[in-house]
Amino acid sequence: MKPVRTAATLLAGLALTAAPVLTACSQSTEGSDSSGSATSDSSAESDKGDDKDSDTKDSKKDAEADKTNKGDDKASASATQSDLPKATPAGYQEVTAPTVNLTFAVPEGWQATPLDATSDVYYKAPDDGFTPYLGNANVSKTTIPATKPLTEAELSPALTSTPGATSTGYSTEQTANGEAAVLNYTANIGGQTVNGALIATPTKEKGKYAIISVNAGSSGQSIDELKTTILETIH
Repeated sequence: MKPVRTAATLLAGLALTAAPVLTACSQSTEGSDSSGSATSDSSAESDKGDDKDSDTKDSKKDAEADKTNKGDDKASASATQSDLPKATPAGYQEVTAPTVNLTFAVPEGWQATPLDATSDVYYKAPDDGFTPYLGNANVSKTTIPATKPLTEAELSPALTSTPGATSTGYSTEQTANGEAAVLNYTANIGGQTVNGALIATPTKEKGKYAIISVNAGSSGQSIDELKTTILETIH
């Protein structure tokens, strides 16, 4: 219980930078004309029996094929998770938070900007002069002591420092350093809705998690794109 309380206490004091910032397949068949003779009726009943047997066999084959496909999908997903970190994608740049020793990618046009003493590194979209809320990413110098991904309850207190912030979902995601916890949120700042994510990711130092807050502003990227790129390039 102690590590949980410690993590929650530390997270409550972390500042989040909000600066701006299926397809159904239908199949139909048409019936055929039948004669009034007893022989024709008998033949039709026989055909129906054959059709049922055929349908049953086909259904079994389809079920087996579906199991095989699902197994292949799981194997594919596992291979993807182990293929990390990914190379920095086009349009992005690699940045490093020196204190927590964490590297990841942010949009190429984002610029390093001094923030405050709690920030290890802070990058934001260029100021266009009229948009008050810009996309940005901030890494706190404070790491969280933990041996497994932080829970939603542990991450939630960190949202208290962002005006009007509301959680929109929690998940755990794979990184090259291990499994990270992600808390998505929205915040209403100055009448504008800002979409963001709080990422608690393992660092290279065992037992320590770094906190990355990322927000999407008017810089052209969605929060999903920003979040995914960061998670896939963390090392």
